[in-house]
Amino acid sequence: METDNWKGKQFRQIRRSKLLTQNELAAKSNLSKQAISLIETGVTRVPGPSTIKALADGLGASLDKLLFLVED
Repeated sequence: METDNWKGKQFRQIRRSKLLTQNELAAKSNLSKQAISLIETGVTRVPGPSTIKALADGLGASLDKLLFLVED
């Protein structure tokens, strides 16, 4: 079910709205491109707190905005 994968499609939309590629976000967040891809495709169902924080920092987005994706 889509909501079980930390809403990867919505996360991808946020990244794209910031005009960032996966490689660019990986560099900004100190994560691998593969980690970002796994989140967006739902292989990583729910990223850990440190990953969510790194993604928020890399996106220049509020932590609340990304945490909202976790809520049902």
